[in-house]
Formats: sequence, structure tokens, C-alpha cells
Amino acid sequence: MKPKVGILTWHDPSNCGSTLQAYALYVYLRNQGIAVEIINYIPQWCRDDYMQMPLRMLSRKRQLKRLIKDSLLPLYYRLPAHVQKKINPFFPFYHHFCKMTVACTEDTVAEVCKSFTTIISGSDQIWNPNFLDPIFLQSFAGDNIYKISYAASLGGKNLPENLVPLYKKHLHSFRAISVRENEGRELLKSIGISSEVHIDPVLLLNASLYRSISKPVLHIKKPFAFCYFLPTDREYKMQVQKYVQEHNLQAFGFSANKEDYLWIEEVDTMGPREFLWLIDNADIVFTNSYHATILSLIHHTPFFTFVRFTNSDTKCQNSRLEQLNSYFDVADYYVVDNIPNIHGYSFKKFETRLLRLQESAKEYLLANIK
Repeated sequence: MKPKVGILTWHDPSNCGSTLQAYALYVYLRNQGIAVEIINYIPQWCRDDYMQMPLRMLSRKRQLKRLIKDSLLPLYYRLPAHVQKKINPFFPFYHHFCKMTVACTEDTVAEVCKSFTTIISGSDQIWNPNFLDPIFLQSFAGDNIYKISYAASLGGKNLPENLVPLYKKHLHSFRAISVRENEGRELLKSIGISSEVHIDPVLLLNASLYRSISKPVLHIKKPFAFCYFLPTDREYKMQVQKYVQEHNLQAFGFSANKEDYLWIEEVDTMGPREFLWLIDNADIVFTNSYHATILSLIHHTPFFTFVRFTNSDTKCQNSRLEQLNSYFDVADYYVVDNIPNIHGYSFKKFETRLLRLQESAKEYLLANIK
């Protein structure tokens, strides 16, 4: 029987990084000739989005709205801009570029997944103990399914004692485990579970493939800085404002802090395709996003990454930036206090090291998919 693979990961319809890491693993496996689908599992935390939920769980009014919007997805990229703005751009992205299962919850995921020969958990922070969902540990999967992970992240520095039995119970039945950070490998080792460390799926694809799906933001003209900021208590505004003024750049982008739109011009409609174009075409990227940093490297776009967390933060996720630095020597472009006065990064070094890491990831995946 030929392998049929299901990818079990976050595919958040509001976060470009989560979407593109799911897409990247899907495309990478598909390009290896493997039948693959993204498992459209809807965790509790995103069930307020009616476009995500199984149709049978919605009111009749929401069912009707959902059916109308669903019918527009195949036409989305030909619709007028003012109509596109009424539809979350993440949904047409998945419709056009990925094959997904029907939407499911913890009550139906086992039934939806019964035809898969292998289920891959990962990537992203699906095993982070601060918001662990046992479904991502494949708690539902039977012995007939080959269970593995790829670049799954535990996010933090500690495993709470009360969750250790849960990790051990489910991970001991995995045939192979790959995590994203050395720190995660050490955490699993401390509870008797062996694993390998591999690159985030976004790093499995090259710039030309991302460019083939990117979508121009037509009203933006060069030169510009692309700003992409996720929630943080750390200061970045004064530093970025000073830089763009000194370099005669206009700042465009997205921020979780709405006050930033007083000095950043918001991109009205930004899904994964626009996100890729903005990173590729910017003169510089300012971000506190791990995936925006990776995509800046892939597209050879100069960048500065503001560190989101203090090391004392109980929900600190800096291990992913530390891991990225161990691969590519990028710590000089991380900002804690002030943007450094430094020459541009050597993207030739990045490309040379990436080839070796991609080959290791490929060997792991092809050896463990059955």
C-alpha cells in the first residue's frame, strides 16, 4: 500500500507563519511524490471562527453565510478588491494551494484520519506545555497508523510535572520524533524520550517556489520597510522610526499593537501571499516574528529581529531564535536594546549551510514515512 500522509499542525487562519509552515511541509512532501493532506483539525482556541468549524456545528444563519463564502473561494483571486476584503485571505490560500481534510474536532478527528498510513505531528509549537492539546500528541491514533513528528516545538524551558505522564504516554508510541530546537530534545531526553533536531519546514522550500505564489501589494512602491510585529511588551517603535527616517523609507506592515498604525501604514489585506511579497520586495524587514526572520533569510532581504521575550519570562520562546543562530550565525541581527550599526548578513553562508540541513531533513522524513 502506498503511503498516505496526514499533517497534524497549527494552520491558524490569522497567522502567516503558522500557515506557511503547514504549507511548506505539505508542498515538500507532495514534491517528493507522496500523497499528503493537511488534517483540518480545529482546536478549542479557534472555534469562534465559523469558517473553520464543521458545518453541522453551526447555526442555520452561519451555515448559509459559510456556504456563500465557500462558493466564492475558487473565484477569490479574480474578485474585485473590495469584495476580497470581506473574505479572510487565508481560506482561499488553503483552497488554492493545499489539499485538506474536512474540518474536524476531537470528536471526529479519528474518523477523518483513519485512511492515513502515517500522521506527522508538526511543526510549530504544537507541544508547548503552556497550551498543550493532546490531539497534537496523536492521542486519537490507533496502532495501525505510523506516528511520527517533524520539527515539533515545546517552546519553553521546562516541562510541568503534571504533564510529564501525558507526554510519556503518547510519545512512547511514536516511531520517530523530530523536534525543532536542541532545548526541546533535552527536555524530552529528561523524561526518557529520544528525538532528532531538524529545521522548521519553511526552510525546506527555496525562494523561487515562494515567489511563484506571492501576490503583489500594488499600492506599495519602493523603497520601503516591512514591519511585522506580534504581541510583545518589548520596545521597538523608537528604534524603527529612527531607522526609516534616516534611510528615507516608508514603513508598511502589520502589528498586533494597533497604536503602531500611527507610524506604520497598515496593509489592508494581508494573507500569506502578500506576506511573502512584502518580505521579498522590502528594502529591510523589522520584525519580532520567527518565521518572518526565516523568510527574510530565504529571500536574502536585510532584517533586524526584535527579541519578543525576556529570558525570565515563564512563557519565553527564545530557544527558536537561539537554534536559528546555531545554524546560521544571525545573533548580531537580533535586537534587545538598540539596532546595531553592522554590515549586511552573508546570505552566501546561509545558502551553504541550508543545503546540508535540508538534506538531513529529507533523509529523516523519507526514512520514516510508511
